[in-house]
Amino acid sequence: VNTIRALCPVCLHPDSSHTTPDMSRLPALLLISSYLGREVTAYPGALCDVTYQIPVSCGEVADRITKQMKLWDNTTSCAGNCEQRFFLDEQRGPPLVPVTLEGTGESCTKCPCGQKCMYVHTETTENIIRGNHITPVIRYVDDISFELLSGDESSWSVKGYSFSTVSFFCLPFNYA
Repeated sequence: VNTIRALCPVCLHPDSSHTTPDMSRLPALLLISSYLGREVTAYPGALCDVTYQIPVSCGEVADRITKQMKLWDNTTSCAGNCEQRFFLDEQRGPPLVPVTLEGTGESCTKCPCGQKCMYVHTETTENIIRGNHITPVIRYVDDISFELLSGDESSWSVKGYSFSTVSFFCLPFNYA
């Protein structure tokens, strides 16, 4: 299940099928939300929707994903002990212990240095695995799920889905 990633590298507009961020509606949404005096919490959140073909049976896919989420649970240390930066006055910064980036061998100089930690498995049913991922430094929470779609004993189609529960209207981003 090494090909499955709970964290998707692409942010999508919630009703879009393309793979580039859609920020064209942001000014209008900000204007409307300020006019109404309400916070819009469902947009623009980070959303990922991806489908993989996994070369193992359905039961094995569900078992491996569930076990991996439990292995990387919220009691394990993150690379560089970056999860401990949450408790510091200056949360963003270098890892607390030296660590190299997986796959490159380069030294990590700024947390997070990996995301293979802080997962919370909440449910495995006949065709869905659900949980959360908490980002190591700032502790944003992403809801994640894997839906087992179709296949046979040698290969199974799995739809991965991730949605940030954070309202990005509260974050200090500069879109200019």
